Amino acid sequence: MKTAIAALTLLALAGTAAADIHETQTFAGPYQSYGNAPAYDDANPANQTISATFTGAGYTANGLHIQLDLAALANNTYASEVVFTVTPPSGPAFYVTPAFDTDGYTTLTDVTLDIAIPAATGVVGTWTFKLWDSYPDGGNAAAQSEVTNVRISLQDMVIPTPEATDLGTLAGTDVTSTVNDFVGGQVKWWKFTCPSDASPASGFYVDLDTVGSQTAPNTNAAAANDTEIGVYDANGFFFASNDDAYDTATFESALTFGAEVEREHPGSAIGVVYDGFDGVLFAGTYYVAGSTFNTAFNGDFEVTSTSDSAGGTFVLNVYSNFPGGPAACSPADLGSTGGQAGQDNRLDNNDFIVFIDYFFAQNAVADMGSTGGAQGADATWDNNDFVVFIDYFFNDQANCNG
Repeated sequence: MKTAIAALTLLALAGTAAADIHETQTFAGPYQSYGNAPAYDDANPANQTISATFTGAGYTANGLHIQLDLAALANNTYASEVVFTVTPPSGPAFYVTPAFDTDGYTTLTDVTLDIAIPAATGVVGTWTFKLWDSYPDGGNAAAQSEVTNVRISLQDMVIPTPEATDLGTLAGTDVTSTVNDFVGGQVKWWKFTCPSDASPASGFYVDLDTVGSQTAPNTNAAAANDTEIGVYDANGFFFASNDDAYDTATFESALTFGAEVEREHPGSAIGVVYDGFDGVLFAGTYYVAGSTFNTAFNGDFEVTSTSDSAGGTFVLNVYSNFPGGPAACSPADLGSTGGQAGQDNRLDNNDFIVFIDYFFAQNAVADMGSTGGAQGADATWDNNDFVVFIDYFFNDQANCNG
């Protein structure tokens, strides 16, 4: 039996949003994919990379449009195992699987993929698309599939955001939202805002679980409280989902982002580990979809559930350790005693230390400046950010130190 790689937490799936396609570039190939057991990642040196440079001029890019032809080379290989690691000019790398819903195959012509890209992505410049295979049938030295006639475009997608309960900006206080009249097959949405990156570099985290839910099992199924949750960013890019987070005694769900230090939260079931396993959440707005088993999470906010549970109470818990609200006296009030991240209503050397740490970690908190040293985030970390930080630092002295 084949086992799909579990680490593809940023897997993006096809959607149906309307879009305008721009700057199409064509690469004839052929390009061959290789696996890398037992790591099941893209590190096999035989894998090839396609580079495409985009200007982004005259439109707002928030999606990718990819078309290609596929041919099987290894016996028993699946089209759904062909993966691209996509590295944009700035922002997070992510994975796409052009034929995610096709297993055994011989050839596929004109495979088309439309996906939202992460909201934190900088689109202007050179993108790389590293081809690989998630399962090496016949061993790591065997080519798995061949990709030809690759066409890559940026696109301006129109993706309606779901109606959601707004949990506000996370500020280090645990948040619980309860739906008392939840019905199986229903998909419930919440949204929240990360004021800065939840990442190993920042030390901030966002953890979610459904502990406390009381939902009936599906017909002919024994599992009560069998919840599922998935997380999307504001573009509709799918970050991660979870069904059963714990041991066999319970079926609640959990996702954990950011800091990699293990932590516990009140009410968590035995066996759960919160350690940032599901990756990084960059500063911005996120949507959480919740339902009961069985639920499918695709890109572009496409979530469907076939559950026939009678429902009950659905609980979403959100835990974070962001500082307690926006800077009280200045956006430059980033540091506290000992150069630790935190707001202390003072502007001093501690703020410079933390700003520099954020800057080199490419944390969104340090993305303060844009062209000409004007205030505004531009998804780049350069001299403009230093100019704006220093302006805040000196202009807000009276507000903070007066």
